[in-house]
Amino acid sequence: MAAWLTRALPALVCLGWLLMATPAQANEKVDALAKQLKSSEDFRVRTQAALALGASKSHLAVKPLCGGLADTNASVRAAAAAALGKLRKGGLRCLKARESREKTASVKKQVKASAKRIEKALGPVVGPKTAYYVAIEISNGTDASNTVVETQVKNGLLKVFKKHDDFAVASPEDTIDDAKKLLAEFSQASGFLLQSKATLTHVGGVMKVKLAVSVFDYPNRALKGSYSVTVGFPDIEVGDQAARKELLAEAGRSAAEKFRDNAAQFNK
Repeated sequence: MAAWLTRALPALVCLGWLLMATPAQANEKVDALAKQLKSSEDFRVRTQAALALGASKSHLAVKPLCGGLADTNASVRAAAAAALGKLRKGGLRCLKARESREKTASVKKQVKASAKRIEKALGPVVGPKTAYYVAIEISNGTDASNTVVETQVKNGLLKVFKKHDDFAVASPEDTIDDAKKLLAEFSQASGFLLQSKATLTHVGGVMKVKLAVSVFDYPNRALKGSYSVTVGFPDIEVGDQAARKELLAEAGRSAAEKFRDNAAQFNK
């Protein structure tokens, strides 16, 4: 498989470039790759499609990649597992399910590795000790890319939630029905949705990020309250990308701490 992947790199680079388009175009490419992964008679094409889906940065790639885990060809299954691990936007349940059925040792090893990467990226999952099951939605009011804002703010939020076993974080692949089932199974847990919007200012050398958070119960989405946090760094030059990323993550961390401190109040 490794030798073939080396020969396939130019094509993969091309596919990756094609996916760096408008959202609508990117979705069309994901759909096209998903069809190749599911229907192509050539396992090499299916393998290439799986790897390209892993580079797509789209949550829409999770479902077809989970389907690829059941491919008849071991190279395709390994590629689908690796792609889910690279994507890190969901697929934990299908990887866990595949792990118990997979007979090829190399594929099983990749499945386990990808599951660990996703667990690390998505944060703690709901279980018997969970008191709060939290879904996260992040919107961008800055001039940074949506990917940067979503990634950095979520990293900050998860940094806090991962430290506490009474918190669990909803996977991006979890649907409303999934949330209802999980909360019915673990009835001690309360569901919340945190809708956060980041804005950025830079005045007098001081760069600030404000994160406005609306708190809803989940999955019913009834508004329970709202709050905001603001963090800033002095003596920052305009366009300092590293400082911007650090501030976004710090804002996420501060927002998570504030929610944790007041979760019981929101739960009333």
